[in-house]
Amino acid sequence: MVVVVVVVVVVTTISSSSSSSPSSSSSSFFSSSSSIFDDNCPRVCSCFAATVDCSNRQMTELPRDLPRVATRVNFAGNQLIVLASGSMTSLRNVVSLDLRRNELEVVADGVFEGCPILQVNAHFTTTLPPLPPSTNPIKQILDMSHNNLTNLNEFTFRGLETLTDFNLSNNLVGKMDGVFSSLVELSRLDISQNRIRVLTQFSLRDLVNLRELDMSETNLKYLSLNVVESMPNLFHLKISSNDWYCNSSMLWLKAWL
Repeated sequence: MVVVVVVVVVVTTISSSSSSSPSSSSSSFFSSSSSIFDDNCPRVCSCFAATVDCSNRQMTELPRDLPRVATRVNFAGNQLIVLASGSMTSLRNVVSLDLRRNELEVVADGVFEGCPILQVNAHFTTTLPPLPPSTNPIKQILDMSHNNLTNLNEFTFRGLETLTDFNLSNNLVGKMDGVFSSLVELSRLDISQNRIRVLTQFSLRDLVNLRELDMSETNLKYLSLNVVESMPNLFHLKISSNDWYCNSSMLWLKAWL
């Protein structure tokens, strides 16, 4: 099998949303409508059509109840520190969730598991069976950039098996082994500006559908060919602003430049 990888040495990250502030981009992240749709809209939030905007509200915890028809939810720019077990159960039909620019330090193991968040076709009533995840055109987006996350493991993102776009940039994560083992349908991943240093052959091996990966500014010194070959559909790779060890073990990368 031929793996086609484009190594792009740039400073910008995959998702432009990680570089913009929540206050300036909440209108672009969510489409608005003139009709408020539900009496269940949290008092501190604004609700339009299928969008719930709770950004920049100084929230320290997630609201317990959200409108059942909500598909896009914005919690950006708050003061969330912990995503506790059970805190995601009200996000029944969400396909886009923005948690960037909070103060998140802890994500409870399995917090996304057992709830219908980011599940394809959850908000459609139809007699037809849902499409397999790999053929479903709906993008499912999770943005947890610009937080203080450090310790993640193989249980953190359980329940997000159909997630397609994930921005984890600008955190303090050092170890990636097993973290993305559940995200088998992921096509875009931004882990730039973390503290990774080392990636092993087990770090990203489950991302068989990944096409775009940003690992810029992650303190990486060495990148094994085995790591890249574990992602057979990878097409764009960004690795700028890392202090690479330039020895014979990295000759394979030079051949790609």
